[in-house]
Amino acid sequence: MTHEDPEVRWTSYIEAQARILHPTLGQLKIEPASRGVADGPFPAGAGSVYLITAANPGRLLTDHENAQRHEQLRVTVSKANPSEVWDAAGGDEGWIHVETSLAVVGITLDIAMTIARSFEQEAIFVWSAKSWQVVACDGSRTFQSGWRVSTLRTS
Repeated sequence: MTHEDPEVRWTSYIEAQARILHPTLGQLKIEPASRGVADGPFPAGAGSVYLITAANPGRLLTDHENAQRHEQLRVTVSKANPSEVWDAAGGDEGWIHVETSLAVVGITLDIAMTIARSFEQEAIFVWSAKSWQVVACDGSRTFQSGWRVSTLRTS
């Protein structure tokens, strides 16, 4: 995110969508929904899925810089010994501003936040069977909503 106003950035996180490439469920699109809504497939046995990016840490970076940071993120995540890691991305509703991410299963919230902070990120997404959350990496706030998942066709 690159907006100067922290409240504008926080709102953009709350409104963001995610896409996850799951090995058996396919390409999933996750959208925030009203609290209490959990509509669509959720990965069996996943517990919590943490979406972490290394892209654009409060400032825009070049595609090359973001690609390098993503590979560093992949290495850092693997050292945390997750049970599963899936390719993912987060972006705005129009899918215009998109940041390559990883969906990580089998780690704790503290580890996910530590990894995100090491890449200067402000927030992560936490997807569970019951909720979709935006969690500030400094621990200052959390926004919880429901979620709606659809399967995207891949061509």
